[in-house]
Formats: sequence, structure tokens, C-alpha cells
Amino acid sequence: MLDRLVSAVSRIAALVAALVMACMTAVVLVEIIVRTFFGTTTHAAEELVGFGLASLVFLALAHAMDRGSLIRVDLMLVRLRGRLRRAVELVSIVVALTVTSFVGWYVFLAIVRYWNRNTVSAPSGLVPLWIPQSIVFLGLVLFCIQLVVYFARVARGGGYARDDDAPEFE
Repeated sequence: MLDRLVSAVSRIAALVAALVMACMTAVVLVEIIVRTFFGTTTHAAEELVGFGLASLVFLALAHAMDRGSLIRVDLMLVRLRGRLRRAVELVSIVVALTVTSFVGWYVFLAIVRYWNRNTVSAPSGLVPLWIPQSIVFLGLVLFCIQLVVYFARVARGGGYARDDDAPEFE
């Protein structure tokens, strides 16, 4: 039940990431048109596309984890079997969860600081910095939740990805 809910939320976040990518494309096209035909610039395209890139990367993390699409170095893991493989996998998940939580905590502190100081982006000053940071934080939270669900799946003996060709633990 929780596995399906987290998977659905991760899928929605990935769809939002795809929408962000479409918006980034639109911003770049507008910038090209404005520069080509009007000889000026929007003065915000680079900034908005940069925020969009960060947003789409972090929003798509949980879905990539759910689908087994994250790049992993399986050099050692493919040689392991059974309980040893499961133990190594569980330790890896705990390490990933710890690092992600640590990064998430500091992103959260940055959000609070930006909110309290009313910090806006430079040079345009168009975007309050707590907004893109909040999107990154949301992506990190979803990724942490996906890691917890993955931990439970592996602990029960399930495989890496949700698809049929995922390796199962013995």
C-alpha cells in the first residue's frame, strides 16, 4: 500500500519535472526570439533555466529510484548473492539515506535563512531564493521516502527495481 502511494507521488513529481523541462525550453525559445528579432534580452533566462534544471533533477530522483534508473556501481554487488548481497544493499541504502538527510537538513536551513532575510536571486532579483530551494528540498524528501520504501522492499527480500527483471534476493 505505502509502496504504491510513494510510487504514485514519485511519478507525479517526475511529471512535474517534465513540465519544468518544457517550461525551460519555452524560456530558451523566448530568449532566442527576443535576442534575434528585438536585439535585447530577458535578463532572466539563464537564471530561470538554472533553477529549472535543479528542480527537475531533484524532483525526478525518487521516480528514478523507484524505476531502478539511478546509476549504480554494481561492480561488487553483482558478485554477491543471498544474505550477503542483501546486507550490503541495506548498508548502502542506510548510507544513501544518511547523506541525503544530511543534505536535506542543510537545504532546509538555507530555506529558513532565505525566507527570514527575504533573499532574492542575483542579478535580476526576480526570484525569492526560498522557492527553488524548497523544490530541491521537496525532491530530497521524496527521495528519502523512496529510500525508506526501498529499504523495506530489500529487507523483505525484494529486488532493486519494480519491474519484472529486477534481481531478487535469496
